[in-house]
Formats: sequence, structure tokens, C-alpha cells
Amino acid sequence: MTEKKKARAGDQVTIDYSGKIKGTEEVILSSTQAGPFIFKINDDTTFKKINDAVLGMKLNEIKNVELSPDEAFGEIDQELIVELPRTNVPDNAEVGTVLQNKEDEDEEWLITSVTDDTVTLDGNHPLAGQTLSFEIVLVALESL
Repeated sequence: MTEKKKARAGDQVTIDYSGKIKGTEEVILSSTQAGPFIFKINDDTTFKKINDAVLGMKLNEIKNVELSPDEAFGEIDQELIVELPRTNVPDNAEVGTVLQNKEDEDEEWLITSVTDDTVTLDGNHPLAGQTLSFEIVLVALESL
């Protein structure tokens, strides 16, 4: 009987995943929602800890991986929380509205507070400051 092949550096892999904020049951990121994730091991397209967990996995093997904020979306950066005059945002802006930077389309700001005079915007990733728990399953493996 031959030993099952294990994922190695440079292999292209496909994983199914389910991610939660540590201590909660709500799935916030998953391959069920977004489709399987395909990447080449060690090509820096995924979190390093997920990359490293896949190394040595066999097909259909399951692993649980916990990512601290520093290993995922970073800590909350207080400099990315700003208060602006209410007149600087659209009239219909309300808490929960996401505004896009006109000069940088990848930059989004979440309105977290609105008063008659000011609006507070948060430019941190929505998962910044969170410890994440992922269950990953290696579903495809291709040596390149």
C-alpha cells in the first residue's frame, strides 16, 4: 500500500475552510460562501499560519488553526478612527454605512457614530483586533 501524498512547498492546493471569531459560533468566512480557496504553498497569498498548516497535510485531512490579530487582519489602529464634520459626508449617511475613498477605491471607511455635528469613521478592517479560528480541509493537491 502506498503512502498518501503530502502537500509540499510549491504545490498548488485547494482548501475548504470555515472561519469564526474565537469564542463565537457564527461563521464569518467560509468556502461555502466564497468557494474553495486555491493557492500555491509559500507564494504569500494566504495567511502564513494557514500556509504553514497546509504543509504536510494529506487529501481530506482536517486541521484547526487559530490566528491572533497580528497573524490575521492586525490590531485596531486608533489612527484609522477619525471624527469629521457632519457636512463632509453624504446627507443619508448613517451608522453602518461604508464609504469608499474617491482617491483609493480599495480604501473603505465604516461609519460608527453620527451626531448632528460629527461623523466617526473607522478605516480598520472589520476583523481587525479579532482572534480567528479556522477549520481547513485539504480537498485538492497538485504538484507543480
